[in-house]
Amino acid sequence: MRRRVRWVLLGTFLLVLLAAAVPAERPHRSTPMAIGRQPAVRVAPSRLVRATTRAVAAAGQRTPDPLARCPWLAAAIRAGAGPDQLAGLVLARMTLTEKIGEIVLRPANGFENTNAGVPRLCIPPLTLQDGPAGLGFGDTGVTQLPAPIALAATFDPSLAWKYGQVQGAEAHAQGIDVVQGPDLNLARVPENGRIFEAYGEDPLLTAAMGTADIQGIQSQGVLAEAKHLVAYNQETDRNLVNVVVSPRALQELYFRPFAAAVTSGHVGAMMCAYPKLNGVYQCEDPALAAQLAAWGFTGLLRTDYAAAPDPVAALKAGVDLVKPADPGALLAAVQSGRLPMAAVNRAVHDILVVAFRYHLVENPPAGRPNTPVASPSHENVALTVAEHAIVLLKNSGGLLPLDAGADAPIAVIGSDAAAPVTGGGGSSAVLPPFVSSPLDAIQARVSNPGDVTFADGATSPAPLPPIPSSALTADSRNTPGLTLTLSDSSSAGRHTVVLPTPVVRIVLGAAPRNRYTITGSTVRTIAIPANAGVTSAVFSGTLTAPTDGLYDFSLSCTGSATMTLDDHVVPLGVLDGEGGTRTAALSLHAGHRYRLAIHWQPFGVTSPAHALYDRAFFALGWKDTTPAIDAAVALAQRARTVVIFAADRTGEGFDRGDLNLPGDQNALISAVADVNPRTIVVLNTAGPVAMPWLSKVGAVVEAWYPGEAAGQAIAAVLFGDIDPSGHLPVTFPTDTAQLGITTAQQWPGTQLTVRYSEGLQVGYRYLNAHQLKPLFPFGYGLSYTTFAMNDMRVAPVAGGYRVTLTITNTGSRAGTATPQLYLTFPAAAGEPPEQLAGFGQVTLAPGESGSVTITVPRNVFSSYWNGRWTTWPGGYRLAAGWSVTDLPIAATVPAPS
Repeated sequence: MRRRVRWVLLGTFLLVLLAAAVPAERPHRSTPMAIGRQPAVRVAPSRLVRATTRAVAAAGQRTPDPLARCPWLAAAIRAGAGPDQLAGLVLARMTLTEKIGEIVLRPANGFENTNAGVPRLCIPPLTLQDGPAGLGFGDTGVTQLPAPIALAATFDPSLAWKYGQVQGAEAHAQGIDVVQGPDLNLARVPENGRIFEAYGEDPLLTAAMGTADIQGIQSQGVLAEAKHLVAYNQETDRNLVNVVVSPRALQELYFRPFAAAVTSGHVGAMMCAYPKLNGVYQCEDPALAAQLAAWGFTGLLRTDYAAAPDPVAALKAGVDLVKPADPGALLAAVQSGRLPMAAVNRAVHDILVVAFRYHLVENPPAGRPNTPVASPSHENVALTVAEHAIVLLKNSGGLLPLDAGADAPIAVIGSDAAAPVTGGGGSSAVLPPFVSSPLDAIQARVSNPGDVTFADGATSPAPLPPIPSSALTADSRNTPGLTLTLSDSSSAGRHTVVLPTPVVRIVLGAAPRNRYTITGSTVRTIAIPANAGVTSAVFSGTLTAPTDGLYDFSLSCTGSATMTLDDHVVPLGVLDGEGGTRTAALSLHAGHRYRLAIHWQPFGVTSPAHALYDRAFFALGWKDTTPAIDAAVALAQRARTVVIFAADRTGEGFDRGDLNLPGDQNALISAVADVNPRTIVVLNTAGPVAMPWLSKVGAVVEAWYPGEAAGQAIAAVLFGDIDPSGHLPVTFPTDTAQLGITTAQQWPGTQLTVRYSEGLQVGYRYLNAHQLKPLFPFGYGLSYTTFAMNDMRVAPVAGGYRVTLTITNTGSRAGTATPQLYLTFPAAAGEPPEQLAGFGQVTLAPGESGSVTITVPRNVFSSYWNGRWTTWPGGYRLAAGWSVTDLPIAATVPAPS
């Protein structure tokens, strides 16, 4: 024993020396890299040290054998039995109750999702946890990575692999078997509340980044779970809406990233989505399992939460794991014959096969949720992704990068500078261990503390303080407050109450039937019975501002709401959903009695599904922001340079009503730029936003939701430590009509049906087909240097073409170029022109040239016609350039053989 420990210690010493000799590698793109080439798996020095530390511990102290109580299973594993055979051995020994326990997910022991496992047969529970940007469900001690849309903006699959490696390593260290991500849905509409959670509007880019993320996750011995299959492109009415999509659009656009996740990423699990697809709940549709089988999927298929109203139908259709479901009800369904035993056995067998394939039985991940697993190396990945995700949209006169001396004094303006929005809300939300603020990072760059000043300037995109009763008068009464009228389906029909003091929150479901409960000494909350069948609520009265000024209004609610002042609709844009906050800015005149009316549908059309969620709520707030804007303008006048931060706040459960920045942020930016043209705007947003002030400002950068390292990353780009190399994974339109989805039937739907009548013309494809110029096109991104594309060589290879581009850095500093290829089909194919066909990257010093090779496989040349994939004869145009609207070099080739 002593000899074995001595050899292990010697090996440890040598490995530590080796680790110390390896230079610390900062993830950076220094060599050409093209789509399709997967990064090599490298073990960081810190992992080597941790591995040998575990080896020493194992030499001196044996860990419990998870198969000690099951010698029959241990013997089969030692004999080399495969996952299918092992699953059969276990399944034959299980009771019906144990089988039901395997297919039902529930939260337990700090895990978001877990099944029961079969302890007597040495089968541990399967554990699953969100999410796409780091571990969620309130987990702590984890890394908050930038939002996936930021990752997409890097156009760098090697970074996506490292991003996934962090997700997988932290999951494994917390005892989690399955990471619930990535999200592979396309950004069909920019108002989508979860647009930040996926990779943008293009299926090829989504497939490339998502596949690399999956491979990174699964390199750590855990499963990735691609979601949400399929055509889940809005939050409005998501539980009940029927999505009508043509087979061609479904195959060419929406299925494509999921197919790549299976065929290239070999993803271990898949989650089916909420919406009905062409009339059928997807999690209850056998066609979905059949499509997965056609791709060769052999992993787990589970429902999203409450995405299968009938769990029995879902299991019969091929789903393996359901949530929620009553085990007793499923047991009764088997006993009555409604749920075939064969469906139960198939689901359990699938679960066991995956558990054995990933060695989750004999070597389950150790650890517990909330165990600190973030590390400096993980923080470095988060920082690197955030830096390379930033897109430079405008840079007039070379205003950027900043010089800490010459460009001072610097006025930093906007609440997001001090408390940045680092991630989206909902199931993908991550609790960061720290947040680097842009204000702190900018102050750290300037030697004289007085050279950086700060003004809040605008409200944050969060609920505002309640409107005081002194500004409100109830209907037909000389009484402060508002009149609330509820309509319900009970015999009483309507209930009216005067709310005499500020109401912070109205809650349904916390009071006896037909009775109101007012809590708090100053009426902070009013509770209304949920079982009264409330269908609508109307707040009415008058609003009187105490002073002239610009006022922000915030409206937070479930369901949908419309607010009017003097019969003019306030553009709050609250759509039907599970809860969100919308803000709008209005100029009000002191003393004018504005007629105020708010129509609220607490549940709207989604009322059946909302029984599964938290109680409905409503809250209204306001703030006079004129003094804050005036102070910001005064500060900007005294500064040489202004950096103004603006953000939105989106999340699961609600869509944006429009693309305006929340509250008074547009007014703030415009007012500041009027007095200082050296204004730089930094956007922390979920996706595209309107920029009515664009012509006034000197520079604009898009930082997305940059994660915990927000301030460090933004400062690094602003001051030129990092050359901005991000590119837009979504179109920034001049207005949403430019994207061709302009009718209620297309979005958010009518009578619970959304028609994807635009077909293939989604995002930039619509603009290409109609020759429209957006605000900023797909693939766009500026740099602090310049690049030239000097040569394009196209050569046929087996099953496609190899395109080689020569790129030269013609500027004065190093930078990373991202050449992109776009394909135009023969006219007979009926395809939108110039679709992304590939991309690559190369980092070059000033004056240096390099080549990028991009392989375009045969399937990129295929269209889906009449139920099959077809390659049309004729000429295909391959154009190369820097965005979908900047393509200086092209070549025409025949259909690949």
